[in-house]
Amino acid sequence: MTTSQIPGSRWWKVDFHTHTPASSDYDAQERATVSERDWLLAYMRAGMDAVAVTDHNCSDWIERLQQTLQTLAAESPRADGYRELVLFPGIEITTHDDVHLLAVFAPGTPKATLDGLLQGRLQWIDPAKPTAERMCTASSTDVIDAVHAQGGLVLAAHVEQLKGICHGVVDAAGKFQTSFKRSLASVLRKVDGLEVQDRAALSYGHVADQIKSFAQVVGSDYPIGWPTQAAVSPG
Repeated sequence: MTTSQIPGSRWWKVDFHTHTPASSDYDAQERATVSERDWLLAYMRAGMDAVAVTDHNCSDWIERLQQTLQTLAAESPRADGYRELVLFPGIEITTHDDVHLLAVFAPGTPKATLDGLLQGRLQWIDPAKPTAERMCTASSTDVIDAVHAQGGLVLAAHVEQLKGICHGVVDAAGKFQTSFKRSLASVLRKVDGLEVQDRAALSYGHVADQIKSFAQVVGSDYPIGWPTQAAVSPG
């Protein structure tokens, strides 16, 4: 019997890693034109059930998306392509180890809670920099502790890619070395899951056994219009 045949089971199509114009590396041309409504409808039309909003080191669009989602739900007639969509407020945090972690909070979590993390528990080396270029002063393990203290979960972002905790190279002796400056085991002890984008990647192949017991999800790591990689999670 396949999972889809189990009585009462339901599967959800979720993008765990997305960006909005609040991220400074969002496409410049689209940043000038895309609205919160456009952004939400793009994911709805792609058939998504839920989306984690994880802008780089900021929470600027969280409240705006939450309010626009309520407006869309109340409209009659509904917009073309409208379907129910769950928003998970979040942040993609750049740690002092130069690693990206996804802080994900429960649906309905207010922007103030995320700001309590960004402006209260974390400090920033240069907060005036564009959001995608900011880096906090805390290590990866300390960031994970701060997110947990604020009530969120932590996914290590694109683990096998650049800025991921498992990204690395094979050295001259033929041994695989991660690019992560700290102990990989210390982070794996604390994270709640891993975002994996390419299981065919060299880095993933070298750490697959080490991370096989972890919950693994995928995300598009992209803005509007391309939610092409979607994790399907049991509900």
